[in-house]
Amino acid sequence: MSYSIFGNWYTDTVEIYRVTSQDNGAITVQERSLVGTCNGRIYQSQKNSIATQDTAARSASSDKLAVPLSVDIQTGDMLLITRGGAVGATGKPERYFAGNPMPYHDPVGGVLTMLEHQEIGLSTEEIVG
Repeated sequence: MSYSIFGNWYTDTVEIYRVTSQDNGAITVQERSLVGTCNGRIYQSQKNSIATQDTAARSASSDKLAVPLSVDIQTGDMLLITRGGAVGATGKPERYFAGNPMPYHDPVGGVLTMLEHQEIGLSTEEIVG
């Protein structure tokens, strides 16, 4: 049995959507397709308050997501994250866009301690109408 520090730490569920080319007869169209799912955890959330403008209100945030190194998330992927989804919580998924993944390798224990992970910067901006 392997010891895992992050074993119970990944409490959120993540759906990964990527723009892919789909053949539609003689036309190739670009559309977002589900390419994978995983468990992860959002941390260091920086939620900004709603900013009002003349025509609409805008909400933006900057967060970080930790996932295992084996997860394939690329810059620009759309992520639907359900907070607490891996531990039975139900709620509305939050939509984020992935920044550049930063892998962190554990020089001491590696896969034995499960400290290896990747950190992904998340951004979201929604127009509230």
